[in-house]
Amino acid sequence: MVNNILIIKSACRNTKTCEYNRGSFAVVSTTIDTLHKFIPDAEFSTFIQLSKENPLRAKMKVIESEIYTTKYYSLINSLTLTFNLLRCIIWHLFLKVGVDFKFLINSQFLNYFRESDLVIDLSLDAYSDDYGLRSIIETSKEILIPVFLGKTTMIYAQSLGPFKKPINRFLAKYTLSKVNLISAREELSYNNIIELGIKKEKIHQTADQAFLLEPVSRSEALKLVETEDKENHFNMKRPTFGFAISMMKTANEKSSKTNKMIMVSYSFVQYILPNRLCVLTQEKVKNSSMFKKVLKKSLDFVWFDDVIEYLIERYNANIIFVPHIISQQHELFGDDRTAIKRIYDNLSDRNRERVVPIQGNYTSEEIKGIIGLSDIFIGEKMHANVGATSQCVPTIGLAYSHKFYGIMKMLGQEKYVLQNIDANKLIATIDDVWSNKENIRATLKDKLPEIKMMAEENGKLAAGLIKKIDSQSNNR
Repeated sequence: MVNNILIIKSACRNTKTCEYNRGSFAVVSTTIDTLHKFIPDAEFSTFIQLSKENPLRAKMKVIESEIYTTKYYSLINSLTLTFNLLRCIIWHLFLKVGVDFKFLINSQFLNYFRESDLVIDLSLDAYSDDYGLRSIIETSKEILIPVFLGKTTMIYAQSLGPFKKPINRFLAKYTLSKVNLISAREELSYNNIIELGIKKEKIHQTADQAFLLEPVSRSEALKLVETEDKENHFNMKRPTFGFAISMMKTANEKSSKTNKMIMVSYSFVQYILPNRLCVLTQEKVKNSSMFKKVLKKSLDFVWFDDVIEYLIERYNANIIFVPHIISQQHELFGDDRTAIKRIYDNLSDRNRERVVPIQGNYTSEEIKGIIGLSDIFIGEKMHANVGATSQCVPTIGLAYSHKFYGIMKMLGQEKYVLQNIDANKLIATIDDVWSNKENIRATLKDKLPEIKMMAEENGKLAAGLIKKIDSQSNNR
């Protein structure tokens, strides 16, 4: 029997976010591979948008949608999704009293849900206070549509919560109580769901799918770095320190309340305006003095220069800056390569000689291979850190979310998660990691087999749901 699996992620229904974020794409591609392994006869379709040339299209059907280059959600699509959910609720209520008004759920969009055997929500960390009420509302609506259509629904390998705001707690508790199964990719998320009062029997603690991504070989990764090393200063005989940065993290920490209010207002305007006007608005915002001030604060050049100078003097080190978001579109702050270039250009001449700023458009596997060249990795990107730790590279996480703590704790590395960026504190942590690097590698090597088994458990859980569906179908 062929099983139809629909993969949803509300933030990627009108953007290519999952494609240009190399961490998100690693999760999507390894999820498909894991599901294929445990449900070999499955056919996949998805609302996640991918480019025409993307090789993942050979493994699943992409349901085409309008692409927004400046925002995740739009007012028109939000209203349309609300209308579709209401149709499903009304149909569901009438069906309970024996009346089947099929015309209510007869639309092209809803048919994708109706024709599926299993619906998998792959929202990663979007279901949380961290991304605001709008993200929780839109994600909830997309999850509840298959629920009210009577479709088996799974929340797959996510970091969920925290849900501190009353409205967010209410929506999360209601939505998550309706799905068939939830897998949380670390302990803190598991506890967040338990605290909502969701039944324990439907919650499973697993691990992030990206632990299963296979990097390119070390020789291939080294060739990529040598191509990027324009000044020919990179030497593998020296210790190598890798960095993955996030401008959004620093901007959120350092922006004033006024600037944050301006950014929230800007986001709301983007939500309301048509895409063409949003593009024009974004260009104006990028050229505004206010945004340039926020951008300057986001790239603390003194912080980078001090740390890099120390690494060169203390360890005679190579430095590699690795991008994880690669796209000139959509993000107000641009892609990581733009930030890396700004940091590189603002370093002192002496420090710049030892830094390789990766600027190429590389795949998730290639990026992971480059990360694997590091002796120590310092990351503000959670999946970059997964890429490092899954190759037994001692890693320091610069956290913007509880998911850093949860995933590093699974690996016995929670000691090396820092909340706020401080050059002196980071230098002290680097020294600590360096002096214990062999023990850390041994710990990671010991824990990784179990972590990878837990990542594959996501596929086994989905296969269990399919088996139950098939059994019920055969008994009818």
